Amino acid sequence: MNKLTFAQWYGSVGPLRVSLLIVAIFGKVLLYIFNPPYYMSRGTLIRPFPFLFAMDMGGVVVGSVIIVECIRMITYPSTSSWSLKRHFVIVFALIVALAIFKVFIISPKKSKHYHNYGWSLSEKKDYMQAILSLDIAVKYNSKNIKAYLERAYNYRRMGNFDAALRDCNKVIDVSPNYADAYACRGYTYYCLGDSEKALNDLNKAISIDPQIAKQLDKWIEAIKNQ
Repeated sequence: MNKLTFAQWYGSVGPLRVSLLIVAIFGKVLLYIFNPPYYMSRGTLIRPFPFLFAMDMGGVVVGSVIIVECIRMITYPSTSSWSLKRHFVIVFALIVALAIFKVFIISPKKSKHYHNYGWSLSEKKDYMQAILSLDIAVKYNSKNIKAYLERAYNYRRMGNFDAALRDCNKVIDVSPNYADAYACRGYTYYCLGDSEKALNDLNKAISIDPQIAKQLDKWIEAIKNQ
């Protein structure tokens, strides 16, 4: 029995589909180079969120093509009898499945990654880059209240008190009993010279979490002694 040569296999499988697979694999390599997995990055390059999202969705499409084409070639090694309609439906279904997985499973993890990276940048006093990283964190997961609060800290450190208040308010809207959010907003009001609102928020924070009273007492005394 004659062995199937590469040329015969290439011709029988379909030059267009093989070429598509080759292009998809090459595209996956490029996507990996320009947007490596977040968990493998030691020093995340801050890119605009639309770019990151586009790269994610590009990876979904390319990955779907690769998976389906590999399965098809293994299942039908010497024939291209798989109908084009069936092929399209399977690729489309896999794209939808992977997109849902990206949005609901991977995105919250990416949000946590960029939040942690933003925190590390703020520890280095690189507040602008920290804010950019935290911007990405909240866009990947709009309910990441820790990222919002960390961004509020950084805005306050940069003197952008209005932006800090907006982020504190977002956190309080989502989690009304988050003591740190009231503490942050209270100190921001203090920086703006609004002593009444500052005291209200600091006392509210203490009423929610009495353990932070020692941290806030000095601010409360400073406000009362003004």
